[in-house]
Amino acid sequence: MCKQSLLHGLFSVVRAEVLRLLFTDGTSELYGRELARRSFLAPHMVQDELAKLDAAGLIVSRSNGTSGSSARMPNTRFIELCGG
Repeated sequence: MCKQSLLHGLFSVVRAEVLRLLFTDGTSELYGRELARRSFLAPHMVQDELAKLDAAGLIVSRSNGTSGSSARMPNTRFIELCGG
């Protein structure tokens, strides 16, 4: 599991929580609303962060029509944040 203090020391609370959740569940896609629910953050804040991370190429996201968008880690590019 990622060291929460390291992520929170490097990133904003929203980015740290989104990355933490994606790192710890890296094998599956997570919907923006699920990320918001698990992190106790507002859905619009999570969606904004997902858009930024996608634009930077740090995650892969896709729209699923009316059900929202999902995101996953594309590779282990930043796994050193988790001590790996």
